[in-house]
Amino acid sequence: MQVLQWIEDFENRYSIYIPGNWISEVNEHAGEKEVELKSGDIEILNAAQLTFYLSEGHLDPSFFPLSKLWRLAISKGEVPSDKQVEEMRALVNWNKVEITNDSIFLPTKGMGLDFGGFGKEYAIDQTGKILMEANITHFLIDYGGDILAHGFTENETPWTIGIEKWDGSEEKASVVYLNNRAIASSGSYRRFFELGGKRFSHIIDGQTGFPTLNDNLSASVLNSSCLKAGILATCVVLEGSKNGLRRIDRTWDTDCLIQGLDLHLQTDNFNHIPFNEN
Repeated sequence: MQVLQWIEDFENRYSIYIPGNWISEVNEHAGEKEVELKSGDIEILNAAQLTFYLSEGHLDPSFFPLSKLWRLAISKGEVPSDKQVEEMRALVNWNKVEITNDSIFLPTKGMGLDFGGFGKEYAIDQTGKILMEANITHFLIDYGGDILAHGFTENETPWTIGIEKWDGSEEKASVVYLNNRAIASSGSYRRFFELGGKRFSHIIDGQTGFPTLNDNLSASVLNSSCLKAGILATCVVLEGSKNGLRRIDRTWDTDCLIQGLDLHLQTDNFNHIPFNEN
């Protein structure tokens, strides 16, 4: 019950789709006044800080102006102009967000927060923390395919997770065995939109203001933190397989499987077994 209440409170406070909540208040008062913080706000803002720096700015928690622009473009069925994108991108800069121990202030009118790039994975880690504090040590949390698993199954075996093929077919690309680890995946083979006869990924790069061009890539990342796994998986898709693997290789406690057109790459320690292996 405590977990369900936390999830409800989390969504009610931080979803950009709920008018009048805390994040809406922060965005509405951009360039005008500070907004008070509570203890839970500090925690998610710390996660936002980690997201920005671990992604090297690709995932910017202040990208609300861009997400709003592209949602409007979808509703109109028109690709935004380069000028429109640049105007909104100029409002996106996490480094300008002013945070104290008890308040937050967005210094420029039109700025806005959007935690959609990391909120789900953060919520998974926090749910796991609540369960551990309640002395529940064997569990699997699955929010839309991003997973955190602790302990073992009722058969005292590690949790077995199948990884979907990038093209969405029924055949699995591989399986992983999770014990006190998380897996998060990112890709655009199912989540995309079409405007002007062109296909766009749902993942918007905070540095360019445009959706990623690597819309045929899928990345599944293993880490002890679902938040870190999700950030890195999205970065791999944004940067492409070559640069993405380099990022994974220099990150501690992290393994990755990358899929794409005629592409199946993994780090050396990715604990997987192909389903079609005899």
